Amino acid sequence: MTRSILISSMISSLCLFTAQGLADEPKAGTPPAGLRVAYTLMSNGAEMEAIVKASSITGHKQMNAPYFGTWHGFVRGGKDGIMPKAQELLRKGDIDVLTGASWTWFPNLETWQKHVGLDSALAGVADLGLEKNPNFRICWRAFLRPVTVKKDKMVLPDFAQSKKAMEKETKEMEAHADLVNKKHGKRVLLIVPHAQAGLALVDLVAASKFPGITDPADLWMKEEAFNMNVHRHLRALAAYCDFAAIYGISPEGLRTSFKGLIYRSKGGTEHPMDGITDEQNTILQRIAWETVSKYSYAGVAK
Repeated sequence: MTRSILISSMISSLCLFTAQGLADEPKAGTPPAGLRVAYTLMSNGAEMEAIVKASSITGHKQMNAPYFGTWHGFVRGGKDGIMPKAQELLRKGDIDVLTGASWTWFPNLETWQKHVGLDSALAGVADLGLEKNPNFRICWRAFLRPVTVKKDKMVLPDFAQSKKAMEKETKEMEAHADLVNKKHGKRVLLIVPHAQAGLALVDLVAASKFPGITDPADLWMKEEAFNMNVHRHLRALAAYCDFAAIYGISPEGLRTSFKGLIYRSKGGTEHPMDGITDEQNTILQRIAWETVSKYSYAGVAK
């Protein structure tokens, strides 16, 4: 290959990579333009909106989210299982970013009922969202659900096994993202590494480097035996990860207020988001940015 052809090829590749972004990269010190964002399934929309409010981003708009049904029903139904009303809303093209999360977040022949290829629900959402909006993206969160063990009639998280499981699940989800993105020739399906960030927080707590919490198990709600819901610190961390992936900037330094926000346990017990200290917020913001900015599938890493 001659030098001129090689340079031409490199320029073409660079242009293609740039086109894969949702918008032109903002200049240093300039906040990115606001996007039209919808939250669905097990996403933390209220917390994310509080973070955007604390930022200097203007033009951000929360959109009506397509209703896909239950988190497990969504992935099991595959592309053809997407409800007609949800299809209609996606086809309008007025959603720039759709965020979502599910327990069964990675392709699995059993839990996704064999819809693990281009007939998956996520592949279908990508097709629909791109029909009238070439900049549409899905920010699909790596869901942190600890592997648990029973000890003296108690259910406890096994974080060593959780990390091993997460590595396998992540590779499977990355392969699926590659499949969907290759079809469209750009990054459409992104993976938000909340699970990885959550395990980093677990390590900090275990090393007594996160003030106010001494036991990593306290990051989950004990009344649910580590079933589903996470406590406020992991919820905030998830939202910071979403913010970093969606807007491509660090949440560090934001004075976010979660005051007045409520989340519920499976039994209906209400829990306030209040109680995250400034020092804890600083650490959560740092973990989120360090994790997202270094993870290529989040679309931020250079």
